[in-house]
Amino acid sequence: MKMNIAKKENTKRIEWIDIAKGICIFLVVFGHTGLTGNFAHWLSSFRLPLFFFVSGILFKSSKYPTLNSFFIKRISTLVIPYIVFSIIIFVWLKFLNNDLVKVHVNELYFGWQGIALWFIPVLFVTEIFFYKINKYFKFRAYKILALITISVLGYICYLNNFHLPFKLEVVFTSVFYYGIGNISGAYIIRFFDRTKFIYLLSGLFVFFILGFYLSINIIGKLDLAFNLIGDYCPSYTVAFLGIFFLLLFSFILSIVNGNVMIKFRNLISFLGKNSYVILAFHQVVSLNLKMILDKTCLNYFLKSGLRYLIMWIILFGLIVLINNYLPWIIGRKYMKSYF
Repeated sequence: MKMNIAKKENTKRIEWIDIAKGICIFLVVFGHTGLTGNFAHWLSSFRLPLFFFVSGILFKSSKYPTLNSFFIKRISTLVIPYIVFSIIIFVWLKFLNNDLVKVHVNELYFGWQGIALWFIPVLFVTEIFFYKINKYFKFRAYKILALITISVLGYICYLNNFHLPFKLEVVFTSVFYYGIGNISGAYIIRFFDRTKFIYLLSGLFVFFILGFYLSINIIGKLDLAFNLIGDYCPSYTVAFLGIFFLLLFSFILSIVNGNVMIKFRNLISFLGKNSYVILAFHQVVSLNLKMILDKTCLNYFLKSGLRYLIMWIILFGLIVLINNYLPWIIGRKYMKSYF
């Protein structure tokens, strides 16, 4: 039986992509809790590439006839929140004066090193870069060739340990994932819609098994935060296997019925729609809670569990606060309806 969701294509398209973003931001937060081992190694191979890939899927050049219109939009949705959140976090960390995290004012001028907000300037430049590529190259084959060439430049940067302010050397790699996401997005949506459930489920397991095996047996550590790419072809292969695994998983979640599943989807979509706030604040909130809980006599596992639970409660509160009273900070004009 084929899945017929054509009448709700726009809704489903947004929903399963938001689910993918929600799962991904959850995994990013999970990874910053000190997760190690093979599973962590596998997750790191595709978490950040997935963000760029999904952002590429969502990009619609027809909405922005000129670079100026696109630039202004991204200033309001990416750059202004980045500046505001960076100042807040810098003051917050300075006030804490904790030995675990030392911050210098240079991080406001040249970009964050250990704070996840580094991702935003890279995404901003990636989107502007791809906008120009998309406008300049009219044929899909030329766009792909340009993206591959740029990704090779990114690999050369990695081999030569070349770095730029705001970690912009990562753009050479991230624009490849972003561009391929944009070029293939319509085909992926159509393929998911028209493929039988059993085939989608089979693909899910194949992508997981291959991606997990290759990530722990072939490639080195992949971490775009420090422009660590590993071996060129294996790294991209493993990243795309992970990307398609999570996209498939998200799509399957979006079509499974049941009240519990609907509530779960709404929760994950909520995380996806508000990933910016989570990305910005999860580390400093976690650090504060660690400082508080370390003064208690609770055992390690209980302290970790409480820290994780309270952190998510605080993050949800920050999201509601910003959406209701300060939506301009994240480029929104009004409060949207959430779960």
